[in-house]
Amino acid sequence: MALNINGSTYNYMNSFFSGKSSSSSKSANDSIYSSIGDLGVIKSGAYKKLAQKYYANSSNTKAAKETSAKEIKNNSNAAVASASKLLDKNLYEAKTVKTTDEDGNTKETTDIDRSKILDSLKDFVKSYNATVKEAGESDNNNVLKSASRMVSQTKVYAGNLNRAGITIGSDNTLSLDEDKFNNANASDIKSLFTGSVSFGKSTQEKLYQIYSAANSNTAQSAVYNANAQYSVSTGSMFDSIF
Repeated sequence: MALNINGSTYNYMNSFFSGKSSSSSKSANDSIYSSIGDLGVIKSGAYKKLAQKYYANSSNTKAAKETSAKEIKNNSNAAVASASKLLDKNLYEAKTVKTTDEDGNTKETTDIDRSKILDSLKDFVKSYNATVKEAGESDNNNVLKSASRMVSQTKVYAGNLNRAGITIGSDNTLSLDEDKFNNANASDIKSLFTGSVSFGKSTQEKLYQIYSAANSNTAQSAVYNANAQYSVSTGSMFDSIF
């Protein structure tokens, strides 16, 4: 962006933001003044206005990134919690279950508590899908890598998932067929979510990796601090100047 000041045109955005080096410290004369080219511009307040305009745009981008990271963290954390419930071996102990058909007849059968498992499974599928969608739109490379690994791993368990009534869509999200789940073999459901190499345990680990990646904001901004030294900061640009 260029400004016309006192008959001269300056492209301050290009000169200032492309002229930074990666050194940890520079003097004020070597860094700020040489990048801007005219101390008078700073004194006139024109540079401050330009910087603040740029800062406003940067803040909007930063806010969007923070919102996305927050959603990924919330959804992946919820999926981890749901997976933890499904990993409980006690959940799959056979018990006497009473069922009533549409004619009002009651029947007792020995089975796992499918309704309780189904409640946790629904929560898991919902938060898993939300994590996949949010992570797919992230610009955090670590989030993308972790999500890609999880999606690839899930496909390895496609056959096991299908036997329990869970299918993988073209967009990598999961769909749950409750009727198929209720008619699935209890041992197939149990093996899917229990054991160190089960889908449940492996996916929980990948979800936690996604959460950790989203929680570690690696996006850093290079700024000049109050001592006119060039440094790397996780804070907002120009906060220490203005």
